[in-house]
Amino acid sequence: MCLGSVMWSSEPLMKPEAWLSSGHSPGPGRLLLVCHVSGFYPKPLWVMWMRGEQEQQGTQRGDFLPNADGTWYLRATLDVAAGEAAGLACRVKHSSLGGQDLVLYWGEKGLGPSWRRGEKGGKWRLETKIGLRSGVLNTRRNGPGKSQRFEGLLENKESLEAG
Repeated sequence: MCLGSVMWSSEPLMKPEAWLSSGHSPGPGRLLLVCHVSGFYPKPLWVMWMRGEQEQQGTQRGDFLPNADGTWYLRATLDVAAGEAAGLACRVKHSSLGGQDLVLYWGEKGLGPSWRRGEKGGKWRLETKIGLRSGVLNTRRNGPGKSQRFEGLLENKESLEAG
């Protein structure tokens, strides 16, 4: 139903959760960057590895896979030379995000995203959710150099499953 310029829908919108990891090395001196996107509904979603505003044509998207709760999972991978990973980002577009893309930057040190001020400046805070079996663990960063690290995640698996 449409009232004026506002669209109303009976379908719930579920925002995607995204995180980065590396896959099995495709060869010496190469990295397989993996962008995981999960928990979104409805199904249509756009995900791409980017360098600045340039789409990386080597991005490979997997199949949409259903989650048990009726939402969807999708992953996008990119095979790059290890020295070319810095400056790459995974960009996610979904109807639930209200036109504000989800962007995760590949870090220069270690795995995962490095966090930067949004393109329009100002204060920011980004939350990434990492799912472990039946538990969900949140990591938050509130600026450059301010982070929480979670070690021994596998050791805490039982407490997550119990909760």
